[in-house]
Amino acid sequence: MIDTEELLPEVTSIDAKVFLAKHVRLATFLGGPIAGGYIIAENYKALNDYRMAKNTWAVTLLVTVAVFGAILYLPGVSRLPSVFFPLLFSLAGYQLTVILQDKRLYAYMNNGGTAYNWGRPVVVSLIACVVQLFLIFIVAIASDMTALLH
Repeated sequence: MIDTEELLPEVTSIDAKVFLAKHVRLATFLGGPIAGGYIIAENYKALNDYRMAKNTWAVTLLVTVAVFGAILYLPGVSRLPSVFFPLLFSLAGYQLTVILQDKRLYAYMNNGGTAYNWGRPVVVSLIACVVQLFLIFIVAIASDMTALLH
């Protein structure tokens, strides 16, 4: 039996819903690291671990910049199969959630907490896609402006 006192000492309420690892896997596949980072950070907030929620956002932003930078500037990356990065994000997000949050999430659920249904991670993924497309658009315009100035 899981000792919920050890896993959830700071949780005083079970009002917030949480995302499960399978939700992270879907969201990161469909919406990339921004969707996965959002979901993992929201879980930390539901568990009243705001420091880890902030850290999750910092790592998410660094990963997003690094991956898009690699895609844009490293030769040979464009030859990878188009499904490579979504599968990589999906696997990484899922494993991180299992390693860092799974026991706490299930203890939370055993104490009466609830999880979101599948609709929420899909909506998060769609919003993340829009945000990433907007960022790509901004980078493309900035690159064109830089090229025009030189």
